[in-house]
Amino acid sequence: MIQLLLVDDEPAILQVGRVFLEDQGEICVDVAGSAGEAMDLLRSFRYDVVVSDYEMPQTNGIAFLKAVREFCPGMPFILFTGKGREEVVIEALNSGADFYLQKGGDAVAQFTELTHKVRQAVNRRRTERAFRESEKNYRDLVENLPNILFKADREGKIIYLNRCGLDALGVTDAEVVGQNWNLYLHPDDRKAAWDWGVEMVRTGKPVINREVRVLRRGEMGAAFPALLTFTPLWDGDDQFFALQGIAVDISERKKAQEALREAEFRYQIIAEGIYDGVTVGGTDGTIIFASPSMERLSGHRPEEMLGRSYTEFVRGPDIERIQEHFRRTVKGECFEGLLVQVMQKDGGCIDIEMNGGPVYDKDGEIYGIQSIMRDVTRQKQADLALRESEERLNVTLRSIGDGVVVTDAEGRVVMLNTVAEELTGWLEEEAFGRPLDEVFIIINERSRRPTENPVRRVIETGRVVGLANHTALIARDGSERLIADSAAPIRDRDGGIIGVVLVFRDVTAEKEAEADRFRLAAIVESSEDAIFGTDLEGVVTSWNSAATTIFGYTPEEAIGRHVSIFAHGKRKGEFKEIVGRIEKGETTGHYESVRVRKDGTEIEASITVSPIRDEDGSIMGFSAISRDVSQRNEAVRALKEKEEMMNLVIKGADLGMWDWNPSTGELLFNRIYEEMLGYDPDELERSDLLWSRLIHPEDYPRVHEAMQTHLEGDSPYYHVEFRMRRKDEHWAWIRSQGKVVQRSDGGMPLRITGVHQDITEVRRYEEELKKANKKLNILNGITRHDIVNQIVALQGYLYLIRKSALADRALVGRVESCMEQTEKIKRQISFTRDYEHMGVKAPEWQDLETVVRGAADDLALNGVALTVAVGPLEVYADPMFQKAIFNLLENSVRHGNRVSEVRVSFRENGEGGVLIIEDDGIGVPVEHKPHIFEAGFGKNTGYGLFLVREILDITGMTIVETGREAEGARFEIGVPEREFRIRAGE
Repeated sequence: MIQLLLVDDEPAILQVGRVFLEDQGEICVDVAGSAGEAMDLLRSFRYDVVVSDYEMPQTNGIAFLKAVREFCPGMPFILFTGKGREEVVIEALNSGADFYLQKGGDAVAQFTELTHKVRQAVNRRRTERAFRESEKNYRDLVENLPNILFKADREGKIIYLNRCGLDALGVTDAEVVGQNWNLYLHPDDRKAAWDWGVEMVRTGKPVINREVRVLRRGEMGAAFPALLTFTPLWDGDDQFFALQGIAVDISERKKAQEALREAEFRYQIIAEGIYDGVTVGGTDGTIIFASPSMERLSGHRPEEMLGRSYTEFVRGPDIERIQEHFRRTVKGECFEGLLVQVMQKDGGCIDIEMNGGPVYDKDGEIYGIQSIMRDVTRQKQADLALRESEERLNVTLRSIGDGVVVTDAEGRVVMLNTVAEELTGWLEEEAFGRPLDEVFIIINERSRRPTENPVRRVIETGRVVGLANHTALIARDGSERLIADSAAPIRDRDGGIIGVVLVFRDVTAEKEAEADRFRLAAIVESSEDAIFGTDLEGVVTSWNSAATTIFGYTPEEAIGRHVSIFAHGKRKGEFKEIVGRIEKGETTGHYESVRVRKDGTEIEASITVSPIRDEDGSIMGFSAISRDVSQRNEAVRALKEKEEMMNLVIKGADLGMWDWNPSTGELLFNRIYEEMLGYDPDELERSDLLWSRLIHPEDYPRVHEAMQTHLEGDSPYYHVEFRMRRKDEHWAWIRSQGKVVQRSDGGMPLRITGVHQDITEVRRYEEELKKANKKLNILNGITRHDIVNQIVALQGYLYLIRKSALADRALVGRVESCMEQTEKIKRQISFTRDYEHMGVKAPEWQDLETVVRGAADDLALNGVALTVAVGPLEVYADPMFQKAIFNLLENSVRHGNRVSEVRVSFRENGEGGVLIIEDDGIGVPVEHKPHIFEAGFGKNTGYGLFLVREILDITGMTIVETGREAEGARFEIGVPEREFRIRAGE
């Protein structure tokens, strides 16, 4: 069954399409009237194919196709539409449509063709999916095959080698592809292998399990045996085009066969020549093999023992125990160290130690039991005596409080007592037989270099050796302990050294206590706080250098005197009161008080008093720490006064303060910040995620750009206006300003502080003003249009009057005067059209060079050269700023008389920046300079420079003329510091 989604904004097409397609059989149709509805269905159900119209409300079929491709990359998609333009077809196919079918013509033929395209698209996609899955399964199988698999072309060049082959040969794809496959065989095997391949191609029969030697990285000494199998590969024309080979590594099998042969040979030699006795018995307990050495142990010749039960040779009391081991061995268990007594042929008994286990046939079945027997009669007697001696020594060594390690003459551990186990981290059974260097690791505490093994020195010198100072023992877990003491030789009867005993103890606590005393003394002496000790009565017993600095008394002057000499008159008993509370067991923290220096001046001090206790915990005196906090407290008081003043200013101005850490995202703000958005205290999250959640989506990109520009140092401050969502879901207009106040050494911003001001009412007034201005401008436009029409008519009548009054020269002169005044009125009316939008729209950032060149493009320069040297600069100005620049350029061209060049430049000064527009014309007469920016002054309308000044004043810019008469005009525009910036990205 094919699940089809039909998308069209025409209900009739959906209805007819569903009926026709489902009548074809095995097609189930869902319909959607828009792309949005279709996407909802695609998210909730899995379809096999989508058929979509092109022209639909809100979005077209191409945009819908792209959305489907992002959501379901492999979904078959057919565009079914009345649009037949070539560019639509090309775009559809380029965007991934499977088929394009145009509506129109016979409906039955059309829907029949659509059904065919649906089945074709679905079947093709299902086939592709099945092929990819099959190919993946084959690839996974080949890549994970535990044997070498390769393919070679008809020339014998390798075209593929699987992962096992790459690992086995120690090569990469780049190294092996293109090489002859037989180059990785032993040179002696290459010709035969190549002949096998030729024979395979000639006969068409595979070559199976031929043994060869394979080289690793072409190294002769790294060859391993393998069984090689060839299979020919044929193309569609039954022509041989490649071979596939599999090589199975039989190294382990070869090694096992060789090992078996060697084992059988060694067993035969050992069994016949071994000093110990060897027997093999059947599962019924009958002896089927006895080595020649059994005659020495039992007195019986091997042939006398064959066919007899092993119980005949074991002493009665041991029979039951050996039978139990026999039953367990028949089940597959081994045994060792079994001590029994064997009866000899002459009636005597000997102690033997038996080791053995089951014997298997080639099928893995147990057919007998092998036993190896050793006479341990004398060894048992010697062991008994030795154990008694060792027990006495062990009790002595293990009972002492120091660590003891005993080694043999080779320096290998033979014993550790309990203390040594604790200090080294090694258990005796784990350390036994190991070199001392592995168990007893010692270094110089200061240089961290290994210290010479004391056992080696004892063995070399034959004398007692003490460890050097500052020796540290590194335990098994990596912990360190400082140790002391020595090592001594253990000698045999002849005076030869047979071992060494190493005795050591942990002196870490002693060393640390000593170091702590030194560190504490250094800390006390280097502290900037006054630290002194007293006895129980408050008499000073110690005095550091900082105490001399703070209180002015030398140690000789202070020690032996009562602490009350530092107290203010009213606080003489303060120390006694604190001491009394400590003696009662109360906890006392630091407190602040007034103290008197030697010169009589008073200081504010932060004081902490702590008890000094002896080993029994009894208080034996007191330690006092005093810090001069006079300057800090004064600064805190001054800061508090400033904060209170600042809070009054902020509260009065109704400003929301914020402080942001760009690296952590932490955002802090005051109460007013929350109130202006209608939130309760602590209701807003303290994270910059708050901004992305509350700032209007249309405004957020502009806010983000302004913030990034400032953070990157491309603007002196951050300033932007935007909307934020209040708690009541209404939008509040916010004016936000801020500045980076802290950067890292690398220039990364660490902290930016700013304010938010609610300008919703201001914005509302601005909108109302814009509406009023718009209405006024409409009215002005209508009025201006009517006035201009009337002026045109008036000019016509005046022309007719002048024409009819040619004989009256006085009347003609008056008529021409009227015509000049009428033309002037017309120019003034046209002039108002250019400036009716001044100050109506909000100021914006404008690229300065683009503005200047745009103004020049609107003006006929008539051969005047224009030089612009302002750099990558932007200014914050009214949208009419370009008109102001146009007027200044026009002023130079129109009134400069002999102007050949106009130069525009920009420079910074201490208060901001200066935009300079100058020419090389006749300049402005000195007597005119005070009046050129006044309304009505000058030629033409008399308002050009006046309006330039008004446009610039909207954003706080100023303008003056500083040129010299006969040398050229020079206009200097003062730009405030915050109204210009380097263009982003420069």
